[in-house]
Amino acid sequence: NSQALVGINANISNWDILFRRDDPLDGVDFDDEQQGDGAHEKTTYSLDELAEYGDGMDGKPILLSIFGRVYDVSAGSKFYGSEGNYHMFAGKDVTRALSTGCKEDECLVRSTEGLTQKQINEGKRWLSFFQLHDKYPNVGILEDDNREDWLDELIDSAMSGAGSEEGGGGVPLRPIKPSE
Repeated sequence: NSQALVGINANISNWDILFRRDDPLDGVDFDDEQQGDGAHEKTTYSLDELAEYGDGMDGKPILLSIFGRVYDVSAGSKFYGSEGNYHMFAGKDVTRALSTGCKEDECLVRSTEGLTQKQINEGKRWLSFFQLHDKYPNVGILEDDNREDWLDELIDSAMSGAGSEEGGGGVPLRPIKPSE
């Protein structure tokens, strides 16, 4: 939609947009899809689920995430499909990649650590592009990064205490029988 950015905020001119003096997310409503009878509940994906279910292979949709929001970009398969210039984005979080313009594997992560404000604003421009695009629906959210870290820490703690008699402060790992 070529008119998507024009007219969002009457205080922003085309010159502001051209010279990138605007707030990329000014006027973008992220809550409009969440209201109503709950029929539009969003799926929460882990990074592994995003990669498994959003890679576009074997009839699966092409999903990508930016700033924790998951979009179905299957309609843009000529860009994001296996033959497209952005095929590496399928099933990935592309926050850092789109903020920096990098398409390498090390850039296909959610982290914005170390990015400049200019780079973060570029990422926000891409977020507004996906949010306002009429063919790329928002289908979910990416779960909080800290959940996986927390789970790893819990497993490490349990493993470190598994061999000691007193449990070493960790949770002992043992099989649970169905009768327990």
